[in-house]
Amino acid sequence: MAIGFIGSNVSATEKWPEGVFISTVNPSPSEQFIVDNTLPVLGTDPLFTSDQIVIPPGRLIGIYGDDRTYTDRARLTIADGVNVRPLGYAATNFYLKPPNRMQWDPVLSMGDLIEVPYVHSINGAYGTLTGGMPITAHFGSTVSTVQTPNDKGKVVKWIEKTVYHKNQSANTACTLTAAALPAFTPTVIMAWNAGTVIASGASVAPAWDTDSDTWIATFGNNVTDVLYSYGQGPEMIAGEVVRVEPITSTHELQGWLKWVTTQFADPGLASMLVRVPVTAVTLEVPSTISTNVYRLAYYPVAPWSAITVTVTGTLTNLDGSQTSLSGTEMSRASLPYTDYTRGVYYTIDAVTGYLRFASNVSVTAVTVSYSYETSYRGGIVWAPGTLGLTDGQYTGIPGTPSNLEISGCVGSLRCMIR
Repeated sequence: MAIGFIGSNVSATEKWPEGVFISTVNPSPSEQFIVDNTLPVLGTDPLFTSDQIVIPPGRLIGIYGDDRTYTDRARLTIADGVNVRPLGYAATNFYLKPPNRMQWDPVLSMGDLIEVPYVHSINGAYGTLTGGMPITAHFGSTVSTVQTPNDKGKVVKWIEKTVYHKNQSANTACTLTAAALPAFTPTVIMAWNAGTVIASGASVAPAWDTDSDTWIATFGNNVTDVLYSYGQGPEMIAGEVVRVEPITSTHELQGWLKWVTTQFADPGLASMLVRVPVTAVTLEVPSTISTNVYRLAYYPVAPWSAITVTVTGTLTNLDGSQTSLSGTEMSRASLPYTDYTRGVYYTIDAVTGYLRFASNVSVTAVTVSYSYETSYRGGIVWAPGTLGLTDGQYTGIPGTPSNLEISGCVGSLRCMIR
């Protein structure tokens, strides 16, 4: 910096420092990061299948805490609201860096308004979200202290740390009723019996009971009253809910999208993909025709509608090893288009309803959940949306934006990330 930029004269006794400003945090700080290489793989890129996703877009992320002198760049990891505080979010997929390969640096996005699918069983796990409510990162489980990677880091309600009082009949064990989640370990402040203090401070460590899904504190003597704290500090706040807009048959979110349909005049598209009225079938046991050949009760099968094939038996892998199957869902084939009749080790003839397994699958029992075309005479589905994007495949509401089209989505969650 030029000498005269801040101070107008050179002085032997005084200095004019250049300041502490480096960059704005919107859209991202001027800092190079790397991806936490200890994260489990959550999926693969649908186009470049060798790229393994460890942080999907929309997850709250933070900086991996190092308890030693670290000479590499800071690592970004999934926040959980307990061990890693949410600092921003991932706007795109973050991939596991393979050895000896270059990779784009991950970007810590901050200070933005974002939209993610609202799945009540996940986003509402800490309490139903509403506008103006502070948010934090999902710990990864609501029933165990062991985290589930696929839920970790999703947007949930922030639980403010509060002091609670529990009164009970004299007992050595006390169920800390208000401490309803395994993510946050409650702290016993004081316990007493008929006015006599039995324990004080954090001398008693509560334990999570997986049978009752509650925190239980056990003391050396009977207690009748327990004072304890439970929840999160303000440093775990990631931002604030702007609104949660529902997606229902009576409230279509950007419903005009259902009128944007696939161009079926294109001769390159099969007529089998034309959307027509369908009927769902759940857990059907198909008829056995011969070894590894079965037939569904209803057809033509709708290849654009989700199909689940579960098998009990044995799978012989490519290396000759065997995997035991026990009601295991068989994987779909990796295709650049939507066709649920194609699996890695099975195929379904959409016209005849025949289900055929590869010779490396030994089937003891099989069930199939699918949809069949009710009637071509009923005509095509009116305003069905774009196949695989806005057709309401998971929400059941054609016109749902593709970024919200996931299983269990019931609305659009918009929130500000600080």
